[in-house]
Amino acid sequence: MSIVLVFSLNRIAPQFEDLKVDGAATIRRVAEHIGVEASPELIDKVIEGSTFSAMSSQAVANNDGEGVGHLRKGDVGDWRRHFSPALSDEVRAISLPAWSLTSTFVV
Repeated sequence: MSIVLVFSLNRIAPQFEDLKVDGAATIRRVAEHIGVEASPELIDKVIEGSTFSAMSSQAVANNDGEGVGHLRKGDVGDWRRHFSPALSDEVRAISLPAWSLTSTFVV
């Protein structure tokens, strides 16, 4: 006999697209989830630090002035140019269950 346990995990899964559409609201939601007060100053600092130019500069500074291996430019949907339909399906099959907010275990 098996016992099936199903429970909700205390996690959120913000999407990149959410950040692009309303970064402040997404950052506020994440901050609240982890118990951090999301002041307007903090939200502005996170948004500024998350720009492509800021992350590129920081990555170079952290790498002793050397170039960095790879940073995506941060365009919504740009991944479609790099993934074949078959690879897209494979990634979805792997990642969707991993991002489920409910987990099931058979004991």
